[in-house]
Amino acid sequence: MGIDKVLINCIYKDTDDHIWIGTFNDGVYFIQNPQLQNFSFTSGRKILPVSSAAFVEKSIVVGTNNGLFIFDKTNNNTQTIIAPDELFNETVYGIHPLGKEVIYSKTNSANNKKGSFLLNNSFYNFSPIASRLFSYCQNPKEAYMADGTATLYKIKNYKSEKYTVIDTLISYPDYRTKINTIFELNDNLLVGTSDGLSVYSLKTKSYKNYRNQLFSFGINDIKHFNNKTYLAHENGITIFEDSILIQEIGTQQLTAVKKIKFYQNRIWIATLDGLFICDNKFQPIVIYNKSNGLLSNTINDVVFNGDNCCICSDKGITICAINDLLKQVRPANKLFITSIDAEGSIIELQKNKLNLTSAQTDVMISFSSPLYVKPNKQYYRYRYNSTKDKGWFDLENRQIHLTSIDGGTHQLEIIYSYDGFNWSDPISITIKKEIPFKQTIWFTFSIIFGALLFIIIVAVIVVKRVRTKATRRVQEDRQVNLLKHQAMNSLMSPHFIFNSLTSIQNYINLNDSLKASEYLAKFSRLIRMIIEKASQNEIALHEELIRLNYYLDLEKERFKGKFDFHLDVAQDINTLDIKIPNMIIQPYAENSIIHGILPKHEHGNLYIRFKKQNEQTLLIIIEDDGIGFNKAKENAKAGHKSLGTKTIENILELNTKLTGKNQKVEIIDKSELSPAEQGTRITISLQI
Repeated sequence: MGIDKVLINCIYKDTDDHIWIGTFNDGVYFIQNPQLQNFSFTSGRKILPVSSAAFVEKSIVVGTNNGLFIFDKTNNNTQTIIAPDELFNETVYGIHPLGKEVIYSKTNSANNKKGSFLLNNSFYNFSPIASRLFSYCQNPKEAYMADGTATLYKIKNYKSEKYTVIDTLISYPDYRTKINTIFELNDNLLVGTSDGLSVYSLKTKSYKNYRNQLFSFGINDIKHFNNKTYLAHENGITIFEDSILIQEIGTQQLTAVKKIKFYQNRIWIATLDGLFICDNKFQPIVIYNKSNGLLSNTINDVVFNGDNCCICSDKGITICAINDLLKQVRPANKLFITSIDAEGSIIELQKNKLNLTSAQTDVMISFSSPLYVKPNKQYYRYRYNSTKDKGWFDLENRQIHLTSIDGGTHQLEIIYSYDGFNWSDPISITIKKEIPFKQTIWFTFSIIFGALLFIIIVAVIVVKRVRTKATRRVQEDRQVNLLKHQAMNSLMSPHFIFNSLTSIQNYINLNDSLKASEYLAKFSRLIRMIIEKASQNEIALHEELIRLNYYLDLEKERFKGKFDFHLDVAQDINTLDIKIPNMIIQPYAENSIIHGILPKHEHGNLYIRFKKQNEQTLLIIIEDDGIGFNKAKENAKAGHKSLGTKTIENILELNTKLTGKNQKVEIIDKSELSPAEQGTRITISLQI
């Protein structure tokens, strides 16, 4: 366990099965989830990510991104089958036991010799096959094999060094396409690639690519369960037969699903944010990641042997019994209040009631959980003056800051959880405050009058500006406009990169290397998409949706779950055929988050909707429930205008002149609507 030889005074196991060891003079050791056995494989000082594993006898064969190993979990011994290569990575993509034969797939053919190794007094033959993907056919004498050049074969005699190619099934024209997974379904072969889903007919010996946006993500795994076929991809899970996209498990967002397994009437989902364990209806049971005992949040695979499982992550493997994993499925105990600070004065609770004077408007409530385990991430939520049918707001720490408390009676409830799925009973606090003068009817009338006057002034200014812009005439010719258009379009990528790198810098400044690494991994996927499309004036709508989902997921993580986002595409819109100007949505979404949602005290929501006004006009509606456009303008510095949104206005204006198709944007403070609402609504109108 890594504990030096010390004099032990006591050993204690708490109610959550964690072990505490008290020593004579070396302090206290804490062993979190001792039922989880973690092991790493290294090359020099570098920890090797584990991509695949398989149980063989009482050992586990482990494939990494640079080497293949045998781990004896009984004696904690390790044998090396393929040693890490300092020049070329020996990535092992899959391990396939078959009797006394173990076939493993890898694309590097520099070391493709057979070898025999002793496992539990029996010799096993290890046979490499030069492929990125290897899978047995329904006929056990045949197998499918995909190489690194986007070609899928059917082979036989795969146990020998010189296998025989029976047929070439698919050869994609783009050699950069990666074949990740295959699955035989009736007379068809489902092929998951880095570009989406293809279906190969075993009868007609031809294939077709699915153009539906639900199947256009990079597919990592395909499994069949209860007459349904599930596609695990970079944006969640798609049910093939129903064309349904699953992007959330409970309240947790799915990010880059690597594998999906169905075992012991449970669903096991390996993602970048941990291992989700669900029942057979996708209802969450528990989630495992670094916060509760695993080596890493990035889970690449999970394999099973009877009642045991092996979890493969970017930092090694975790071996445990399935029953031990499910022991954490229990509600937590109630929280308890530690202190209450009202305007610098410490106040005591009296039978869960808090009495405030009219001058006390800000209250800081600190609380603690019954379980103190420093390595664990615990989840906290609260709701304030909400009915039971409304959602809870997430907390990042054990404090609630209530500001601008109105006079009257208020209700505050707080709950917490070990895993984000199983929550404790709420602790309830009743807050009673004297009603101050500013909350009387006369004060309300004066505020309404001032707000109406302000809205009228803003409306007059906006109308005047619109009329002024309408009278302007542009004298530049078509070529000058085109050059300006291209220059503004290329400006968007560095603008976004600057903001994202600032977020990563913040994590580094906070010395949170794990968050910085995970944020950078997600950011790299997004920035690759931006760079690939930077030179294009227009982009397909389904590609913009993928990129937008990545961006909003990064911003949600950056701001600690301050807001939720919702993307909605009308059913009559074909996202593959419709093209829109490149990078016109992200700056408005960014402004809604930064200037609309973040300044308000409550949790926020961002809605982005796509619908047709008519057959020739596409509407993109970006809407938030933040402080509103007018209030954001008051908070902004004098003369400040967002570079990104100003650029988009110019792009749409130039597009209208170049193409003759009307393109415009409209921004509305929802307080001006009837009835009045809170937030900002931005409508981009594109003639298609």
